Amino acid sequence: MDYFFTQIFNGLSIGAIYALIAIGFSMVYGVLRLLNFAHSELITIGAYTPFVISTYFFKNTEISLLDTFGLFLLSAIVSGLFAVAFFYIGYKSVYRKSRIAVLISAIGISVLMQSLIIFFFSAKSHATVFPNLDYSMVGIFLLVMVLLLITWMLKGTQLGIWMRAVSDDYDIARLMGIKPSRVIVAVFFIGGALAGLAGCIISMQTGSINPRMGYSYGLKAFAISVVGGIGNIWGATLVGILLGMAEVLFHAFLPDEINHFSDAFAFILLLTILFYKPKGLFTKYLS
Repeated sequence: MDYFFTQIFNGLSIGAIYALIAIGFSMVYGVLRLLNFAHSELITIGAYTPFVISTYFFKNTEISLLDTFGLFLLSAIVSGLFAVAFFYIGYKSVYRKSRIAVLISAIGISVLMQSLIIFFFSAKSHATVFPNLDYSMVGIFLLVMVLLLITWMLKGTQLGIWMRAVSDDYDIARLMGIKPSRVIVAVFFIGGALAGLAGCIISMQTGSINPRMGYSYGLKAFAISVVGGIGNIWGATLVGILLGMAEVLFHAFLPDEINHFSDAFAFILLLTILFYKPKGLFTKYLS
């Protein structure tokens, strides 16, 4: 029984990371109806930020717990700024004109960022240096805090009201005096910051990073967003946790001969949900 509850907790920990990434993905879609497939690289940037800081400022020495919390914040800020840069470089001129152009731009940015990371840091994996602690609770704690902050922001701040207005109707929101460009920048920054947080957690838990580490997480975040009802924050959270728990439980309790296919079984579960709910579990945006 203890083993079962341990696996449940591990599933919650992994699911929290998936949920953080999917929330950012869903927020961008909820406002812009834009699929940011370069979201994966924001995860990688968030993972590489503490590596760069620890390498060039801490000189690969053991860093303190307080420094670690500072790296969380820095990873979020750096990834958020990169997300805003992605918008201005690749999406601003085309997102209202052609969804195909946005998709191509996103793929182009993704390939470009992977190439730049490989150019500056090489294609090999790098070990990270963090305090020898159990980081399994970090993702769960941050997810709870993020949900509380986003709920408060959407319901109780001017920015949140503007976000929901732009999400409901872009043109009418603009006629009412709201500046969608400010809302878009804020949403991209928040989405990127959440991806960066997730990337930092992943690097701390796994102890290594590589230029393509964000791809699988980004792909799962997209699937989670679709099944949860793309653009719906609570749907992304619920399905993210569901996917994390399904992966861990399949891996823990399936026979050894097939438990390596736990990811495939988890995706079959998501496809089964879509079969019965093709529009996702929830449909209201930014809720």
